[in-house]
Amino acid sequence: MAVTMFDTDFGDCFLIENEHVEVPLCVDFGIHKNNSVIRGSARTKRYKEIIDHLPEECDFLLTHYHFDHYSGALYMSKHSKKKFRNVYIPDVWDSSNKYILVKMAILSSLSNGKKGANLATFLKAICKSKVHLVARGRNISNNFVALWPEKEKIKQGLIDDNIFSKLPTSTNAKLEEISEKLHKAVTMMVELPGNEVDENNTNEIEAILLDCSEDIDQLDIPVGTLGEKYDNAESIVFSNKPNINNNDRNMLFTGDIYNETLKYLAVNKNGPQLLNDYQIIKVPHHGTSLNFYYYDFTKIAAPNSFFLVPNGSVKLGKNKKKWGIEKTYVYDVNLLDATMVLSNKKAFFRGKKPSKYVDISAKPHDFYEVV
Repeated sequence: MAVTMFDTDFGDCFLIENEHVEVPLCVDFGIHKNNSVIRGSARTKRYKEIIDHLPEECDFLLTHYHFDHYSGALYMSKHSKKKFRNVYIPDVWDSSNKYILVKMAILSSLSNGKKGANLATFLKAICKSKVHLVARGRNISNNFVALWPEKEKIKQGLIDDNIFSKLPTSTNAKLEEISEKLHKAVTMMVELPGNEVDENNTNEIEAILLDCSEDIDQLDIPVGTLGEKYDNAESIVFSNKPNINNNDRNMLFTGDIYNETLKYLAVNKNGPQLLNDYQIIKVPHHGTSLNFYYYDFTKIAAPNSFFLVPNGSVKLGKNKKKWGIEKTYVYDVNLLDATMVLSNKKAFFRGKKPSKYVDISAKPHDFYEVV
């Protein structure tokens, strides 16, 4: 089992390769649109480097619908002959409650994206792959199982908080109209038989998604409408299946999920369970120090484990914002005699350093492989 973490500064991209899995799995592929380190021609160069590194046969998992997790996949669809075979996306595709989960996903894709790079654009980029919807308990390829999302729990939070009440009635109506069309397109994508692509089907799907993308770009929605509470709520959290191959490392990928979800998974027994000896953990939301992301992994991490932290800095207006890694992770890593793998040391070290760390932004890295 090998996991490669690519340097996307503030973004995410990983490659999982396993002799027991037929096709490697790329987990997220994106760079934040306001990244202050990898931008302009450097962004294009990094996309190309990662694409060149990806195997000819490769699957893709998108943890959630944010630009800094799928922008590279958009670039690849336009500028490379490589195509992902299977694509796994969060299952928010539900027509109940006026498409409330789909509307949430649309707004999430706008929160740090840009014109022409919204949820519909991403779906159009993958519509010729075999698409799989991921929810708690569903398998991902042969070796992994999803611990999250749990649609009903997310949906209930949105209903209880009446999250869309901030939007004008006309905007909500337009969102519902777009959501219905997106729902139809995704249903058609998922129902494609086997790995065969029906050209008539894909032409219809692409036409629907192009129409939706234009409509989404015309929506007048203030940034942050969902707020931090739900912006990353649909993130896929997945783990390897327990004891599937004795020689493999146990690994946990968390997307940008909230710590409340991880606390819920730690005690909820109605589904696959967190393991108690992970050797590889991708920490949530770039390791940021915001109160609702830090999680104490020392209870489920093995000694000498690896904490993967794709951190960095973004430029917001005239200011450069460095997303510092939560200092408690330093103590946790030292306690476990673990290794922290990070992508931007300059956006991190405020005080004590971990005893063992790798900064993959330092040449000649640009990526790091945990074997």
